[in-house]
Amino acid sequence: MYQLFPSSLTAKPNIASLLELFGNAKTFGSLIQVPPTLVAKLPKIERRLDEVLKHGDLTHAPAHVLKPLLQQVRLLACRYDAVVANPPYMGRKYLTPLLKHFVGKMYSDYDSDLYSPFIVRLRTLAAEQGLLGFMSPFTWMFIPTHERLRTALINSGTISTLVQLEYSGFAGATVPVCISTHYQRHLSGSKCLASTTFTHQRQLFLPINDNYNLDELPLD
Repeated sequence: MYQLFPSSLTAKPNIASLLELFGNAKTFGSLIQVPPTLVAKLPKIERRLDEVLKHGDLTHAPAHVLKPLLQQVRLLACRYDAVVANPPYMGRKYLTPLLKHFVGKMYSDYDSDLYSPFIVRLRTLAAEQGLLGFMSPFTWMFIPTHERLRTALINSGTISTLVQLEYSGFAGATVPVCISTHYQRHLSGSKCLASTTFTHQRQLFLPINDNYNLDELPLD
């Protein structure tokens, strides 16, 4: 497809790599990782795109196809102060062959369920001092296949709040859901206190220090 672009637009390998990266964007979504080398070339590609769109003839039509891709590249390459998501979940055995291969290649340590690589990927979108929030299945807290995800969330970041909902926490849906918020960076002096409220059948986790007043826990 990249052969359709005028040679004045940019080097063909750049166009080819961009089109290849987003060739299955409707399937991979924000799991796509933009190589730093491509990010560095974006200003040059965009300038030449604008030149072609302004001065080109009928051969500049494919440039209209590439323009939206540049915007997607920028969105996926940026770092954000806050990232909040309800990542999709699906067991590995239910993934399409294309998606299973991609997840296994790019996120081999987190491929037991689709939400796991999404959490890992979304963390890379947060700035160094960023905050994250997820509503996801709570299976990552317990089962062995999510041990690497648990380790990553605990050792390379800090869980600030973790609420495990009961199965009927949302009307019309019976799913194992938890809501968690995270600091992107690891706070070495923080601890995590677990408290259970049996009335609501949920668990609440709060970061505390050594002087935390246990009587002030918001259990109601």
